Amino acid sequence: MTRVAVLFDMDGTLVDSEPAHFEAMAEVLRLHGHAVPEGLAGMVTGMTGADCHALLGRLSGFKPSFEDYVRDKYGFYLAAASELAMRPGAQAALDALQDGAIPWAIVSNSDRMLVDANLRAVGLQRPGLVSVSRNDVRDGKPEAEPYLRAAYLLGLAPSDCIVVGTACPARSPDLRRA
Repeated sequence: MTRVAVLFDMDGTLVDSEPAHFEAMAEVLRLHGHAVPEGLAGMVTGMTGADCHALLGRLSGFKPSFEDYVRDKYGFYLAAASELAMRPGAQAALDALQDGAIPWAIVSNSDRMLVDANLRAVGLQRPGLVSVSRNDVRDGKPEAEPYLRAAYLLGLAPSDCIVVGTACPARSPDLRRA
């Protein structure tokens, strides 16, 4: 019998953190004297920090460096992270996997400090938890490397893993290529 595992995206899949990410970004814009562009939340969902930073420059003339943007955004985000909650149904899915002795891991394109803050906030951080952050790989999502690393850490072949996430199809990894 083939052993299988589930690799979960974190933001927007297990943890309802997308609104907190957007609010932190909006706070950074306001901090630097910019209005929040109409429809920004829908534009940035699933984007990398660098892509968000570039988009803010194009949409609003945002000038701070990427490093300053990250510092400010992470400050706002981490200050609010304790208020995060699991997405509806996420805990039930994890409980069912646990009951079935099916291994699972968390794969995120967020930096380790944000991953750990989220996991603490929703009570998922525990010994033995396999999680892969953007800092743990050379090429983050949508590349397959983060998922391949999670499969490796679970001791499984990528073909034995199911990926669960909210990524748009154009940005989804193709683990069959790996």
